Amino acid sequence: MFGTIIRQLLDRKLTSLKELEEVTGRGTSTIYRWINDETEPHFTDVRLLVRHLDKPEARHTLVGLLTADLPIVVDWLTEESRKDWDDETDAQRAGHEVLERSLFALDCLSDALSEGNEAIRKQELGKASYVKIITLIDATIRHLTGAKNLLQKYSPIGEPRKPG
Repeated sequence: MFGTIIRQLLDRKLTSLKELEEVTGRGTSTIYRWINDETEPHFTDVRLLVRHLDKPEARHTLVGLLTADLPIVVDWLTEESRKDWDDETDAQRAGHEVLERSLFALDCLSDALSEGNEAIRKQELGKASYVKIITLIDATIRHLTGAKNLLQKYSPIGEPRKPG
């Protein structure tokens, strides 16, 4: 999926291979592996792209494609445009915060999974690994809870029903 997104950004000339390398700090071979769907980028790379691609249209396209299957519409607000928040509604600001928190949660969860996989692979799943994984999962939950609370506060459909 991510390879398709990057190919679309490159085909539409919204970014370049050089910019992808500069923003993420990854080499050409890594970028090509993403493009060819051989590997997926780390969420830190995705977050860097969402925040730092030069063209706003590239950032918006990336966020739009990454969130296309979500039941909500999100948009991205760059750091430099945060000064324009006075003209936005609280709900719009909350939408940007939901995206930010969701990206942080994905980053934490990705790190937790990587830590667990590495420890299992090395057969070194000891106390330090457990503590690190639990800390990362706690951070994931904290970010997702914040995103959920904002969604509930500004939801046009009211309080969601509890499952079961």
